[in-house]
Amino acid sequence: MPPTPLTLVDCLQEKGHQFPDRQAYVFLHDGKTEDTILTYGELDRQARAIGALLQRHRAAGERVVLLYPPGVEFIAAFLGCLYANAIAVPAYPPRNRRHLPRIQTIVEDAQVRFLLTVENTLSKVQAWLDQRSSLASIQLLVTDNLTPGLAERWQPPQIVPENIAFLQYTSGSTATPKGVMVSHENLMHNLQMMAKYCEFTPD
Repeated sequence: MPPTPLTLVDCLQEKGHQFPDRQAYVFLHDGKTEDTILTYGELDRQARAIGALLQRHRAAGERVVLLYPPGVEFIAAFLGCLYANAIAVPAYPPRNRRHLPRIQTIVEDAQVRFLLTVENTLSKVQAWLDQRSSLASIQLLVTDNLTPGLAERWQPPQIVPENIAFLQYTSGSTATPKGVMVSHENLMHNLQMMAKYCEFTPD
């Protein structure tokens, strides 16, 4: 009997190997129409490619803010951070100037070193960063046009369950956003509880 996966990286690697053609995620563009479908194999490959990109930039242990519009690109980027043993910091891209203070607070509080986004959002993010000298050192990385074969350069990181997987920030609608550290162990426990109480058994 194979050992129980200790991290989400272990879990997705196993699923990608056992069920490469099985659907993992389906994004509904308007809540009804299928826009993008990702299999376990495709998701593992994209996560390895983004993980390899972050490994190239020595991002292990660093905070990486994710600024993505709704879609499967965010999922691949989040998992790519885990694959690189980097700390994901999920956030929404700035839709207007009113959202900028919240994002800036998160970026500064988390001491973010890298920012992941997609090409269509890059110009907005770049213009925002250019206006703030305190954020000039953040390195922008685009994940939707990666070099073919990059996934093969990924090296499995040394992850222990106690490592921080991501920082979850409050909405900040009534106060300054506050971050909560979620470890790989916490993340797996939460997923197991969701599966148990939703009466859902993973394939």
